[in-house]
Amino acid sequence: MIAIGLLDRQGFEDALAHAGALGAGGDDLAGLSAPADGGFLGKLSEVWESIERALREAFVHGAERATAARDAAVALAERCMEEAGRRARDVHQALLSRLQDYVGTLVDTMLARLRPAFAVGGSDLTLDSVDVNQRISFTGSLKAAITEVVALTSSGELTVSAGYRVSRS
Repeated sequence: MIAIGLLDRQGFEDALAHAGALGAGGDDLAGLSAPADGGFLGKLSEVWESIERALREAFVHGAERATAARDAAVALAERCMEEAGRRARDVHQALLSRLQDYVGTLVDTMLARLRPAFAVGGSDLTLDSVDVNQRISFTGSLKAAITEVVALTSSGELTVSAGYRVSRS
């Protein structure tokens, strides 16, 4: 059993890029009460950049060193929601959507790392089954969501059991 899987820089950057692109054009963010205009997208971009800084700090240095960046991202997100007035719900929804997309892409990246086959002695074993156990936290709070995602980036856990069988030619 392999007890640890490592997320590499490319997988991390891909997850950030995928999430950052969500709604960048204003047309692929579901659940908004009105179309996303330039002002809305600018504020969303500013908050997301702050969240990205916290995630980068957590990825490289761990959750403890990312605390200040995480707290700054939470404060900026909350301030942005307060200043958004009637669009506060939309800011909230857009940020939660990006965070969900980021986590989903990270999970997909880690699952893609499963080896489809390997050799043991003179036998080839191929992937036959996969079981995944994932802890899911339910929250609508941006503070809780950002905190959880920073912690996941630093040292998240996804339990995967892969079954292999001897290949028959």
